Amino acid sequence: MDVNIRKEKGVAIAALVGRLDSVTSGAVQQQLETLVAEQVGTIIIDFSETMFLSSAGLRVLLVISKQVKVYGGGVQLAGMSAGLQEIFDISGFASIFTIHGSSDEALAANRVNEAG
Repeated sequence: MDVNIRKEKGVAIAALVGRLDSVTSGAVQQQLETLVAEQVGTIIIDFSETMFLSSAGLRVLLVISKQVKVYGGGVQLAGMSAGLQEIFDISGFASIFTIHGSSDEALAANRVNEAG
């Protein structure tokens, strides 16, 4: 799995490319924790190129979300396929995270929240 990170005005977008499972979750968590260490305000995780998500991947999202809340940050999700969205709906994770259709929509929503 590749994690492509870009930053834009206090927001980090982490695009996950490949499978987020028990094999890749540790490395993905380490990369996301670098953003936590930098105290990035909002981390948007872009799933538009994620083909598979296991319970180990869900755990990474929970861990990162808890870590950023310590300093007032947040994690938002974007770009899910219908299959991934179903995983979030069934697991109840859809009620935990703000989910956007795309990373561009998530960025736009964050700009509106900053202005408001």
